Amino acid sequence: MKFYNINIDTSTPVNQTVQMQQSATGLLNLNVTNGGKYIRNLTTKVYDGGVEVPSTEKGFKIGVGTEPKHVKVVAKSTPMESTKEVITSYTPFNRTIQVQLTRLVLPVGTYTQDEFLPLLS
Repeated sequence: MKFYNINIDTSTPVNQTVQMQQSATGLLNLNVTNGGKYIRNLTTKVYDGGVEVPSTEKGFKIGVGTEPKHVKVVAKSTPMESTKEVITSYTPFNRTIQVQLTRLVLPVGTYTQDEFLPLLS
């Protein structure tokens, strides 16, 4: 079984071609980035027609016949989310003021500054 690698940049999606051996089965390994940057919480799926191709630890197992085959790659990322919580309220000068702080729960890892920009709105 042969291994095939394909690099996909989601910032400029284009059709890509991989030359696979005919009448054989190969493993397609996907490297998906956005502008060359790592995508956190990425899920990729490959479809052959309307059927989802099962994935293995090393890639997607694709059987190739004698005719050209077109597969569809779907890559989705779950964005980080934040919630606002009321921490306290107090009444200076007969006016009630509530203080809210943004709470963000992050899994352990290394993050880039760009990943937090959507949370600042």
